[in-house]
Amino acid sequence: MPHDHTTKQDLIRSLIAAGRARELLDLLLGLSPLCEPSARGPVQLAPVAETKLVAAARGHLAFIAEFGVERSHVITGEGAHHFSSPEKFEEWLRIGAPGVSLTEVAALSQS
Repeated sequence: MPHDHTTKQDLIRSLIAAGRARELLDLLLGLSPLCEPSARGPVQLAPVAETKLVAAARGHLAFIAEFGVERSHVITGEGAHHFSSPEKFEEWLRIGAPGVSLTEVAALSQS
């Protein structure tokens, strides 16, 4: 288990720095074997702003998993434009990174 002073946000940043954005995305999407149903609690309707930030965090993680953290805009062969969303991702972190629990993120960081 992480030290008491280690926050979920610190662990998420460490995972990204270690190149584990895809695994973090799987956790946020509920696709990881490390997901804990009990950590999700009962389904509740989240505020629209929070839901949009979770979606932006997913999109940002998908972008950096595919294109890396050094790029912010990529045009693929078919002319599709892809953008990272670091500001929205930081905002998601600031509100507590809803959608993943500290227990799940800690388990991912130790795997």
